[in-house]
Amino acid sequence: MPRRRLPVFVNRESELNEIVSAVKNKCNTIILGLRGYGKSALASVAADLCCRRGMLAIYVDCQRVLTPQDLVDEARRDLSLVGISVERIEVNDAREALESLFTLCERVKASALFLDEFTSLLRKLGRISPFREAGGAMALAEFLRSLIEETELTLIALDTSIKAVYEVVLNYTSPLLRVFHKVMFIDPLPAEHAVELAKKLMALRGKRISDDVARHLVERVYCVPQYIELLVRVLPDSPTKDDVDRTVVEELDRGFLNIYFEALLDKLSDEEKAVLYAISRGKRSYTEIARARTGINVSRALSSLTKARLITRVERGKKRVVYAITDKLFEAWLKMRELPELREDIIAREILSAISFESYVREILRLLPKPTEITDALGRRASLGPFVRVERYCGKLGEVDAIAVDERGHAVVAECYFGGRAKKDKIEELMRSIETARKLGYSVKCGILVSYFGFDNKTLEIAREKADILLIDRRELRKLARIVGLFAL
Repeated sequence: MPRRRLPVFVNRESELNEIVSAVKNKCNTIILGLRGYGKSALASVAADLCCRRGMLAIYVDCQRVLTPQDLVDEARRDLSLVGISVERIEVNDAREALESLFTLCERVKASALFLDEFTSLLRKLGRISPFREAGGAMALAEFLRSLIEETELTLIALDTSIKAVYEVVLNYTSPLLRVFHKVMFIDPLPAEHAVELAKKLMALRGKRISDDVARHLVERVYCVPQYIELLVRVLPDSPTKDDVDRTVVEELDRGFLNIYFEALLDKLSDEEKAVLYAISRGKRSYTEIARARTGINVSRALSSLTKARLITRVERGKKRVVYAITDKLFEAWLKMRELPELREDIIAREILSAISFESYVREILRLLPKPTEITDALGRRASLGPFVRVERYCGKLGEVDAIAVDERGHAVVAECYFGGRAKKDKIEELMRSIETARKLGYSVKCGILVSYFGFDNKTLEIAREKADILLIDRRELRKLARIVGLFAL
C-alpha cells in the first residue's frame, strides 16, 4: 500500500535509484529541494521501493509532528501502511520520543528512516524539554548524532529550508555534519516528464490538453510539479496557449501563486527582500546591487540567499561574480510587483517574456563563466562564452531571440524552440535572425538553434551542410544549465 495517495507520479528514476542505493550502502543522505519540486512524493515512493526490495523503510512527515508523542505515533502509522502493527508507545518528552523511535526501528529491523522536513523536527522538539534547557535544536542534534552512530539504520533526511540545513547540519560547528555522507539536490522535472504530468493531471480532472499546449504550460512554469498542479486546477477543458498565459498572469497577480510567493517573501529579512528585488531588475553584481540598495548589508543577504538556493552565484573570472534568481516564476512575480506604474497589458507582456524558454536560454548564455565546450546534435564541437552581454532584439527589422556578444565583439545568434522537434523552418528563422543581427552591426560568429525536444531528420540534414549552424538539444542544454547553477529543465 503506498504511503501517500499520489494522483500521478512520473519519472524520477535516477533519483529513486540513487536513494535506494544509499539505503543499500548505509549512506546517510540529505535531500534538498525548493518547495514544490516533488521532494515528498519522491521520498514516499522511494520508501515504498525500498520495502519492495526487501529493505524496510519508515517514512515520517515531520510537518505532522507537533509533540514528542506525535513522532512515535507517525512512525507507527507508517508501519501500519505496510502491514506491520505495533502497540502504542507512550513517551513523556522529546528525548524519550527520539529514543523510542530508534528502538522501534531496531525492533522491526528497519533498514532506513526517512524524515521529511527534517529541520522542522529539530526546531520543534528543540523547544521542548529536556532540549530546551540544554541549548535547543543544537542540543537535540548532538543527541541525535549519538543515536545515529549507535545504529545500523540509514537516515534519509529531506528538507525545503536549505538555509536551515546549512545552519544545523552542514555548518562545520554542527554535531550532525559528520553523520551524513551525501547531499542530493532535487531539480524540477525534465520537461518531457513535466508534459506527461500535466496531461495526466488534466485527465484526472476530466479535462483534455493537447501536447502543444501542455508543452507551453510547462515552459511557463519551468517544469515545477507544484506549479503545474496549481494551474491544472484552474485551466479550462482543452485550453489554448492564450488560456495558459492568461491564467499564469492572473495567478501571479491575484491568485494562489501570488499568495504562495507572498508567504515565501514574508519569511525573508528586509535586506534579503531588497536584494531579490534588485536582482529581479537586472542588478547582477555586488556593486550594482549595493548601488541600488544602499544602507543594507548586501554581503550578508547574498550569502544567506545563496545558502537558501533562492539565488545562484556564478564566478565569471577572478574578480567578476554575478547572481541570478533560481526560481524564474518567482523572479517574474517580483518583477510584476516592481512595475505597478505600467499598464496591465504591458506588465503581462513583460512577465510572459520573462518566463519563456528563450528567456531561460538567454540566462544560461549570460551566466556562462568561461569558454565552455559543447557538442551539438550532429557531434560537432564548439566553444561558447563567456559573453559580456546577451540581449533580445524586437524592432523594425523583426525579432531575434538572443544575441550574445563576447569581449572581442563577436556575436552568437540563437533561435529557441520548445514546441516539439524543430523542423526546417526553424533553421530558416535562425538564418533570418543572423541576417537581422548583421544589419544591426553585429559580427556574427555562428548561429545556434536550441530545440529542447530535438530535431527532425530534415533539419539535421540541412544543418549538416552549414558549418556555422549548431544544433543544441536538451542533453547539452541541461549540461550548460548545471554549469551556471540553474536548475536543469
